[in-house]
Amino acid sequence: MYALPWVEVGSHTWSHPFNWVAASETHSRGKETKNFPYGNYLPLPNYTFSTKSNVVDAAQYIDDKLCPPGKKCNMILWPGDCNPPDEAVAMAYETGLGNINGGGAPISKTRPTLSDVWPMGIPKGKYFQVYAAQSNEEVFTHNWQGPYFGFERVVESYQMTDSPRRIKPIDLYYHPYIVTKAAGAKSLHTVYQWVLKQPLHAIYGHQYFRSVNDWRQATVARLLAGGWRLRSGAEMRQWTQPVTAATPALANCQNIVGWNEHEQQRYLHATAGQAVLRSQAAGQSLAATVPRLIEANADVTRWAVQNDRSVQISLQGHLPVEALFQLPSGWSVQAAKGAKVEQAAAAVRVSSSGATVDLTLKRA
Repeated sequence: MYALPWVEVGSHTWSHPFNWVAASETHSRGKETKNFPYGNYLPLPNYTFSTKSNVVDAAQYIDDKLCPPGKKCNMILWPGDCNPPDEAVAMAYETGLGNINGGGAPISKTRPTLSDVWPMGIPKGKYFQVYAAQSNEEVFTHNWQGPYFGFERVVESYQMTDSPRRIKPIDLYYHPYIVTKAAGAKSLHTVYQWVLKQPLHAIYGHQYFRSVNDWRQATVARLLAGGWRLRSGAEMRQWTQPVTAATPALANCQNIVGWNEHEQQRYLHATAGQAVLRSQAAGQSLAATVPRLIEANADVTRWAVQNDRSVQISLQGHLPVEALFQLPSGWSVQAAKGAKVEQAAAAVRVSSSGATVDLTLKRA
C-alpha cells in the first residue's frame, strides 16, 4: 500500500494513547472505563509508556520496516481523544513530522450551527496542533454504536461548510472498520460518489498541515500607492476577498495570475509567497488584457511572462489536470503533447490524462 503514488505515509503512534495526558503523567494504563475501555492506551506486552515511543520510535519503525525506497513517514495522526500534550506536539515538529487530528465539523441540517465547526487547530506550547478539517464516521454513528449508515450525513457537513461561504475543505476521513457493516460500506460508497462529482483540488495531508501553518503567519498590508501586499509561506497560494470588491487588474498585479468566484467570495490565485494585488479603477474597461487563470485542480509551479508577452505555464497536481483560462482577444493555447484544448463558453479548457502539463499562452 505504501508504494502506491497516491498514498502518503503516516503514523498513528505505537500504543494508540486514548488519554495521552493521563498516560504521560502516570505512565500507566489506569482504569478501564466506559469512555476508555482499554485504559489510557492499548495493553501491549512488555510495553512501558513513553511519548518518545509513540512519536519518534513509531515513525522510525515505519521508515525502517514498512516504507518502500524513496518514501518516509512524514505525518502523525493523533489517536484517542486527540489531545496530545505539548511535549508530544513539540516532538513531532522537531522530528520533522506533520500532524493532524482532533477538531472536525459535524454541522448538519439537524444542527445548523457554526458552533459545530472547529477551528484549524490549537496552540500547544510554541507549536500548533492541526485539527482535521471534517469529522469521521464515529461522530455520525455515536462512536460506532449505530446507526451504521450515519456517515452519509457527512455530505451535509461538506455542503454547509462550503455554502453560503466556504470555511472548510472536503476531508474524507474514516476508519477502515466502517466496511465491517453493510450499512457502513454503503454509506462510504454514497459519500465517495458525491465527493468524486465535485470540482476538487486534491492535496496530501502534509500539504494541508503546511498550509495551515502558513495561513497562521500570513500578513496583509495596505500600500500607500494603492493596492495590497500579501505575504505567506510556500504552501499558501490562495487569498480571498468579497465578490463586492473591485475586480483585480492582473496587468498591474505581481504574482497574482487569476481568480474565481464562489458564493460570497473571490478566490485569488498567487504564484509566490509574496504578491501585490491591485484593482481595476472605477469605470475602467473589464476586458482582459492579459491571460487569467480561472481555476485548476493542480498547483501552478511556473508562470513566466516572456519578452513577447507570451506566458509559459506548468501545472502539477495529483489527478489528471483540468484548468480553465480566460484569454484576451486574439490569444491561443499551445499545450504539450497529450493535452486537450477546447473552447468552453468564454473560456478555454485544458485537460490532460497526466498529473502534470506544460503549456504556452500567446497571441495567435
